[in-house]
Amino acid sequence: MSEPNVLPSITSRDKIISGRRIVLATVVLLVAFGMNLFLDYANCVVPPCLSKSSAYRSVQIGMNLTEAEGVLRRAAVSCPETTHCTAFMFSDFWRDYWVELDPAKGVVREKSFGFRYHGKGLLEFLHILR
Repeated sequence: MSEPNVLPSITSRDKIISGRRIVLATVVLLVAFGMNLFLDYANCVVPPCLSKSSAYRSVQIGMNLTEAEGVLRRAAVSCPETTHCTAFMFSDFWRDYWVELDPAKGVVREKSFGFRYHGKGLLEFLHILR
């Protein structure tokens, strides 16, 4: 007669190996996270990369068109049109910006921004917001 199926017992050696795997995985993740932070810091000064509000504040209504385009291009804001731009639309994590230009007069005509709402998709998915 055969023996019934017996689950293998967990020995203290298996617990030690399992604990070492957890510690090793944690160390690897911490090193990867630290390298990511270091590379981000080395490649970018954080405020300009996260926010474009300084470029938006630098552009003033009535400002010369070429000067405004220069400020926006230095902030890595590009125009979707290749020939001429009548409006720059750009965003960062917190806001959506819009700067409208008047090519006939060669000045900035209007500018505005709106706050972005994160998480709306999740709330709709959970049927909290309709």
